Amino acid sequence: MGCEPASAASVAGLKRHVAEGTIAPDARVVGILTGHMLKDSVTTATLHDGGFAGAQPTRRARQTVDADLDAIGVALDDLPEG
Repeated sequence: MGCEPASAASVAGLKRHVAEGTIAPDARVVGILTGHMLKDSVTTATLHDGGFAGAQPTRRARQTVDADLDAIGVALDDLPEG
């Protein structure tokens, strides 16, 4: 799951309140997340490369593809299934 980085503060706040006992661990709460990770491509790439503590790298290394529909098609065809 990914979100716009600033909106992750709502989830961080909920986690903190649970840890401090302000919110019960079994309480039903809502944290609003906005946007998507594609706005922050550096963070997304770092996450998928395993560059954050506790993050495992994805199954494949990132690949650079020319900005050309045929090249993109070939890259997509080369992806493993599953």
